Amino acid sequence: MSWDKNAWGLPEETPGVWGNWHYSHDGCINLLPDKHWTVKDPFYFIDIKEFRSLGDVWFWVHHINGKNKKLYGDTVVEDLIHAFQDLLWHGSKIHDGRVFEPQRLDGKKLVKNYSKYLQSQQKRNVSRRQRVSILERDKYTCQMCGAKAPDVPLEIDHKYPFSKGGATTDDNLWVLCKPCNAGKSDRLIRLPDCDRQT
Repeated sequence: MSWDKNAWGLPEETPGVWGNWHYSHDGCINLLPDKHWTVKDPFYFIDIKEFRSLGDVWFWVHHINGKNKKLYGDTVVEDLIHAFQDLLWHGSKIHDGRVFEPQRLDGKKLVKNYSKYLQSQQKRNVSRRQRVSILERDKYTCQMCGAKAPDVPLEIDHKYPFSKGGATTDDNLWVLCKPCNAGKSDRLIRLPDCDRQT
């Protein structure tokens, strides 16, 4: 069958989230409880790594379609279809009307590719406000060598590299001088607390 990203006309949402279905980094789609549901903690998880054919997709759509919509919500099936659509589009990289052969579906590759896609959607750039906040917190001082502004140009760097999944959050950002940041590159540097420059 040919594959069209917008074939079902479903709306775009936050990457990895489709209604009450959420993608987890262990390669599962989880159906998480909603405060409006009438039963306590209903829960499903679908391990995408175990998928071997498109038949696995249709099995789960059919299975969830047979559930009581009063318990799981009116859009639970549509949201699951959207999840599979998103996973197949970004995970198997099927574009431009190429033929999709169900026997070639590899769940592990699907998870690997989709995880890379999610990482690419993360915010990398540091906002001006966040930059000032990190500079003030680290006292305008390189956290590796102790150099201070204005003696050296200072940069905001990801402690755990963005290229390896590090987030652009205050606890993962620090101040480095330009030479130290260039030397660190995308490596993970662990400094003893006693050696951290403040």
